[in-house]
Amino acid sequence: MVVGTVHLHNPGADAVKSKLDDVLAPKRQREIEDVVANLARFAPTRILVEREPSEQERINTNYRAYLGGTYTLTRNEIDQLAFRLARRLGHAQVYAIDHQVGLDFSGAMAYAAQHGQQEEAAKFGATIQRIEGYFNTLYETGTIAEILAAQNSDSQADDGVAIYQLLSRIGRDSVYAGADVASDWYKRNIRIYANILRVTRPQDRVLVLIGGGHRPLLRQMLRQTPGVEFVPTLGYLRRAP
Repeated sequence: MVVGTVHLHNPGADAVKSKLDDVLAPKRQREIEDVVANLARFAPTRILVEREPSEQERINTNYRAYLGGTYTLTRNEIDQLAFRLARRLGHAQVYAIDHQVGLDFSGAMAYAAQHGQQEEAAKFGATIQRIEGYFNTLYETGTIAEILAAQNSDSQADDGVAIYQLLSRIGRDSVYAGADVASDWYKRNIRIYANILRVTRPQDRVLVLIGGGHRPLLRQMLRQTPGVEFVPTLGYLRRAP
């Protein structure tokens, strides 16, 4: 199961920026506890998080300190969701599966501005703004579970892919300014997929907690992987009957 999430600590590093309020506020903490309780019904045997394998030991040092009562959870979704869920289920560690690749959005936009492709750039920008507007409104009114449900919906999956399809139109002749950025995005996700397979063992029930933009491509790859059963997320974001 791949749980796409907003970055709860608002790092501002994604193409789509979030304006979520403070998740350490009591109301949000109660909502997070509800989400963790519902995700626990999936009973994962391994929890995978959006950190590179080189950070594995640091992440688990923090997790062990959390188990020992000497680490205060930060606003990051790894702490708020993965650590809480892992402790609830008695896990000894979490697993790092990210792979960073630089994405030169500004270079693609500069090429568009210099080569008469302002319309293509505008369509890309408008889609980003529409997604941001939708989620920023939801952040004001929705619970954490409702926000995550939106992140894991089919419509969000389509939007997450569409922005890279729009970006791919930027360029001409032998120049693929936008398509090269999209290719790097696909490369990152294929390597994340490979890392997921590297830490998964037969009979595991794996929960991947990762930024919502990654979910569409990971869903496609995992659903098409022999021997893997892809479990829909939405049923585990709602309260048990």
